[in-house]
Amino acid sequence: MLIGYKETRTGLEGIPLLKQNILSDMLLDLIFSKSAKLYSKLYEEKLIDDRFGCGYSSHQTYGFTVISAETDYPEKLYQRIMAELDKLAKNKLCGQRELEQQKRKMLGKFTWVFNSPMAIASLFAGYYFSRIFNMPEPGQEVYEMSGLIKKITLFDIQKRLKEHLNPKYHAISVIKPR
Repeated sequence: MLIGYKETRTGLEGIPLLKQNILSDMLLDLIFSKSAKLYSKLYEEKLIDDRFGCGYSSHQTYGFTVISAETDYPEKLYQRIMAELDKLAKNKLCGQRELEQQKRKMLGKFTWVFNSPMAIASLFAGYYFSRIFNMPEPGQEVYEMSGLIKKITLFDIQKRLKEHLNPKYHAISVIKPR
């Protein structure tokens, strides 16, 4: 089963696009990572297994999120995910403590990239082709990332949830065995 969400905020470049990418990654991690409450519930109910995952990809002209799972109960899993997203959009995704923990996690992931020349090259190439690098000194955005992560607020995360994981812009694909 795949659930896809279309990015509605396209046409961004530079720091706004970088911030949108960071917010989207943090959002998905807060909701769907193996340490998230939803993941635990779905796993305990045997609706998902350890192959469950999601990801966000964006460029200047398009973007999307994909949530994927192999399950014997795609309709039930779909309903549970949609109900949880609706509940989180109406209430609150997380508290300040969880947000600060998520920020530290993102900073750690970002810092880890600098341990590998190949990872650094991949980061720069990805940002270059995504038109994130458009500042007067190309590459400056990399140094902006930690500051952007530190400045993210609960309001930013909640707003991103409502605008990106909006049920109006999603599709589902289920492949059933014969």
